[in-house]
Amino acid sequence: MLSPYDVARVAVNEGIPIYVISTRDAVQDPVMFSALQYLTAATGGKLYWARNWQKQASAFQSIREDIGNSYTAYYYPAPNPNTGFRNIRIEVLSPGGGAWHVHARPGYEPRKDLSSHTN
Repeated sequence: MLSPYDVARVAVNEGIPIYVISTRDAVQDPVMFSALQYLTAATGGKLYWARNWQKQASAFQSIREDIGNSYTAYYYPAPNPNTGFRNIRIEVLSPGGGAWHVHARPGYEPRKDLSSHTN
């Protein structure tokens, strides 16, 4: 069994956004609320509270649109000694001043270079 924090670490390292649709009431279980909020925010996904079928259908539609309108950007930083969590910030310049919604994970941890290790 993995905690939501362990799942988030793996998902962030692999670039996998996690979306959660919960039918529970956030007020009734603040520990679960906190864990799910962290899990979805850390991975660039979203958390939906949907206690009835109408809200669930709306949440699935929102997720479908989010995934359907998503893009992947790659960044390869120059080697450096920083081995901790690296924050990222994405800015989109819109021609004509229109508004764009950017939903992204907050950062990443650099992968260890396995090619330099010997057995």
